[in-house]
Amino acid sequence: MEESEDFTIRLTVWEHTFYVTVKRQEEEIYRNAAKALDMQYNKMTSQYPGQTPSTYMCMAALAVAVLWQKETSRNDTRPLVESMKRILTTLGADTQAQ
Repeated sequence: MEESEDFTIRLTVWEHTFYVTVKRQEEEIYRNAAKALDMQYNKMTSQYPGQTPSTYMCMAALAVAVLWQKETSRNDTRPLVESMKRILTTLGADTQAQ
């Protein structure tokens, strides 16, 4: 009997439990993402008391999105590649001129 590549997992973020169909190799990613969002939610409730649950969830989602954006920009190799191309072009031009 073959295992399906997709299966359903149960995730809980704050007081919300829901089911998501994921690929088996991505299960841990989804579980870790739910934990990260839940941790951010709890952090916001302690830092900013008196807000509504939906405000806390938006604040937590924003915090996670900011972290994701920082990580994405940190892993952007395009500026490095472009810089290396300019250096190699300059070196090639200097070598040909001699």
